[in-house]
Amino acid sequence: MKPIGYIDSCFQEKFATPRQGVLSPSSRARLNLCPQTVGEGALEGLKSPGFVWLIWRFHSSSRQVKGKIKPPRLGGKKLGVFASRSPHRPNPMGLSLVKVESVGPTWLDLSGIDLIDGTAVLDIKPYIADYDSPPRGEQLQVLTSTELAPLKALRVSVADSVRLQLQSWHSEGGISHPADLLLQTVCESLSLDPRPLAYRRPSARSGQMKQDFVCRIFSIDWHFRYLNEEEIEVFRAVQKP
Repeated sequence: MKPIGYIDSCFQEKFATPRQGVLSPSSRARLNLCPQTVGEGALEGLKSPGFVWLIWRFHSSSRQVKGKIKPPRLGGKKLGVFASRSPHRPNPMGLSLVKVESVGPTWLDLSGIDLIDGTAVLDIKPYIADYDSPPRGEQLQVLTSTELAPLKALRVSVADSVRLQLQSWHSEGGISHPADLLLQTVCESLSLDPRPLAYRRPSARSGQMKQDFVCRIFSIDWHFRYLNEEEIEVFRAVQKP
């Protein structure tokens, strides 16, 4: 199975990439089609703004697959892998609903994404509300947010020095996106508490919790720290090539 294109994403690594794109509507990516795989005119008929489904391949997740897993929001409760959105699956395939911002001859500009840079996309399908929404009035048994641990958004503050640095980079042409968009995306991602479960409790060796972290978004290393269990501060930004 050959990829039909690859994602050029604002998220350069798994850490701080949202588990669901809808949780970070400001995030951005471009899907570039492979001309050797896709014929001319393949994107004709797609509209913007609109939504599409992307079928894609996990390329940065472990291949260790178990029948039951522990989703972060189930508080340690086990669940069958096919009842979860876990990336650790028998076949490493992902499915994302993303917003189309603009359509080009061989590319799509997207927002609300949960894919990291370099992800191989296997197919694109248009979102059609009449077909993709459950039948109205039918009683369905589905996993609802009430069964999950509350999705508590952390407060994210940004140091004035970081804001000034971004404005300087933008005015000098060092970054292509507006500073406000970059900060909005970073704040959306960090507010979801990107720490793995192992870092949400004190270290067995030191008895202390790790406070300082770094994530890479929009080719910038964002240094942030947990002031407490409810607030994060972004205190430094470093451009990366």
